[in-house]
Amino acid sequence: MRQRLLLLSLALAIALPVLPAGTVAVATVERMCGKLATGKEMPRSDDATFVPHSTVRLYSRTAGEDCCPSSPPSAEAITNRSGSFRFKKMKPGDYWLVAKIDGAEYRLPIRYQPDRKTEADCSSYWYVLRAGELHFENYVTVTVSQE
Repeated sequence: MRQRLLLLSLALAIALPVLPAGTVAVATVERMCGKLATGKEMPRSDDATFVPHSTVRLYSRTAGEDCCPSSPPSAEAITNRSGSFRFKKMKPGDYWLVAKIDGAEYRLPIRYQPDRKTEADCSSYWYVLRAGELHFENYVTVTVSQE
């Protein structure tokens, strides 16, 4: 009989290195979906609060340009009660993800590189507002069992 010893949730936050001024660190994602949340410490899943009924937009991103030129968004979604959102039929490429939380907009550069073979799940992609900045965090669950 197998006994489950440990259910461990690991925060595999995208490690964004310290970059020279003016350089933008980009989070690469395989799915255009996730959960919008706020939290205090980084990374920690147990202090996050999901943000319902919030607007999340995608804008095309060009290297060297600031976020969100006067062009309209490429896509828009509203988070559900659990903070989840999904963009459908997006082309691979570079985007600004812009989330509106409590009336303020927060931006995060992302690169969408779809992979049909990946096991990435939308519920593991978290976009978390911490200390006034939007961060991408990828959470996975690991189960260790003993026979």
